[in-house]
Amino acid sequence: MEFFLRAIELLLEMSPGVFKRTFNIILHNVKVWRRGDLILVLSFDPILRQWERTRRPRTQRPRTQAQRGKGKGGKAADGLGTCTYVKARHILCEKQGKINEAYKKLQDGWLSNGDKVPPAEFAKVAQEYSECPSGKKGGDLGWFPRGKMAGPFQEVAFNTPVGVTSAPFKSTHGYHIILSEGRKN
Repeated sequence: MEFFLRAIELLLEMSPGVFKRTFNIILHNVKVWRRGDLILVLSFDPILRQWERTRRPRTQRPRTQAQRGKGKGGKAADGLGTCTYVKARHILCEKQGKINEAYKKLQDGWLSNGDKVPPAEFAKVAQEYSECPSGKKGGDLGWFPRGKMAGPFQEVAFNTPVGVTSAPFKSTHGYHIILSEGRKN
């Protein structure tokens, strides 16, 4: 009897369109009405269980754009991880001690004050410390698409906001510091 009351309660909560569709499903799936409530409840059971699984509770509200992590144009609210191209500079060192030395120089000049490292100054540090051929160009990698760089490097490059310098990290090629200069789709 409790189940039958719950079934009626669910039917009353439905909007008119959903009620009509559900009622039609019940009419087409319940074959024997003359045996009383027991037959009706047994025939109702799979329909109502399926309906309860698929319906959204009334108390649940649609998430806001900030909660979904989406902003204007379907991009993530913080703009990270959704672009297809990144422009970056980097410093590559084989030894961890050398990359830490380069990072300390960036910290002493700008990062410890909460300032952003100017690209020209990052280029000077890259020319001094980087062991990558791009070091001669100030570590400039230009624009590169998602999928071109090695895993950890790509992850950091695409998740570092524009103008921000990453902390030192290790990849298959050595230790890096990245300065993100731009993002585009």
